[in-house]
Amino acid sequence: MMKYLKNNEGYALLLVLFLIVMFVSVSAVIASGSINHSKQEVTVDVNNQTIVAAEMGVDYFKIIGENQYNKIKFTHYNNLIKEINDLYTITTPKQFKDLSETDKNARMKAIKDTYLKNVGVDLTKFFTDYKNEIPVNSNLHYQIVNNTTELPMDLSTDLPKYEIVGNKVVLTVKVKGVSINNESILTYEMNIPEPELVITPVQPLVTPPWTPPTFPDMETAIKNPPSNLPACKDLSPLTDKICKGDNSFNLKLLDNTTVYTNNYDYGTGNVNYSLKKSTFYNDGTWKLHNAIGMSDVTVFSTGSVTVKNIDASSTYFQIKGNFTGDQVQLSNSSFNIVGNFTSTKHFYAVNTNICVNGNVTLQKKTELLNTTIYYTGLLTPSKLAGPNVKKVDVTTLKNECPLRNPNYPNINNPEIPQNPIVSAFWDDPYLEVTY
Repeated sequence: MMKYLKNNEGYALLLVLFLIVMFVSVSAVIASGSINHSKQEVTVDVNNQTIVAAEMGVDYFKIIGENQYNKIKFTHYNNLIKEINDLYTITTPKQFKDLSETDKNARMKAIKDTYLKNVGVDLTKFFTDYKNEIPVNSNLHYQIVNNTTELPMDLSTDLPKYEIVGNKVVLTVKVKGVSINNESILTYEMNIPEPELVITPVQPLVTPPWTPPTFPDMETAIKNPPSNLPACKDLSPLTDKICKGDNSFNLKLLDNTTVYTNNYDYGTGNVNYSLKKSTFYNDGTWKLHNAIGMSDVTVFSTGSVTVKNIDASSTYFQIKGNFTGDQVQLSNSSFNIVGNFTSTKHFYAVNTNICVNGNVTLQKKTELLNTTIYYTGLLTPSKLAGPNVKKVDVTTLKNECPLRNPNYPNINNPEIPQNPIVSAFWDDPYLEVTY
């Protein structure tokens, strides 16, 4: 009996040893798996960090690119206008109006393609020369991939680049997110549509020089509209009409129409307003929201005018009150103001005259090309003062500030071809990102 018990104790010892070996083996496998999983998590986390950094770079360089585009576009637009004017006014070997529609379209397309090419060249150079590394933290940053950065072997070195695709220029840019041991690259395309042009030939009729009404005459005209005016919203089409508008009145696609309003307040989205030589007489405040494209409009107002996101061409404003613009871009326009002129966020103007009997407040992001600003009060920032931006007294402002209404050109000789009235509507650039 004793011998049997001792034999059982031996079997129990073997069983315990076997279980210990099994436990150690399983623990080793589990530990190894955990270590590998931990390494994989670290690798995935690093990869995610560089991808996130590259995505941050795309968002950052989108804003940088749009700001740079806004700086250069009016310079190239000014050249585009000159080419269109030449097209309409040069009489040899054949006047533009006498060409076939096919030839007219071909000439216009060549001018627009030149505009797109110039924009593409400038933006490509801007991003090619951009060498800053933007830090996310001490171990992570993003940057533009260009010929100055170290590239993987499978990436071409001719980036950034551009090409003209249909009616837009497409700028291709690569952004790299970089950590200590890893990097990720995203490609994005910045699509910039050409401006939509509305070209109105000037009729060869002798017209007297246009002169702005005095402010008392303007107020009299506004406060004494013609009697029994129909409501604009009840008229269709709004061509060659005189009517009374309210805030429900849709002002798009007016054509040579005069509108009388009181405290006008219109617009809730991004809308292009093509007013085609139409005129507003407004009593009180005048507000226009998100006027992405406004063209061929004359506004007389007895109260302050506020516009948001205005991109205006061929416009004339005469205001007894303040003008406030949230993101203002002007071309071929004039302002005659008894009050203050304030632009917020940014201000770009080309071929524009601004006459202000009051203060002028602009932003640091201000670009002026062939633009004159006369003012009687204060200028902010003061460093903008110069030959074309100057303080004058009230008498000089009235006598010398060059006011003109681009929708009423002066014609002395109908035999001489005239520059057309050109209005432009701009669509915002948009991005397509490749992972």
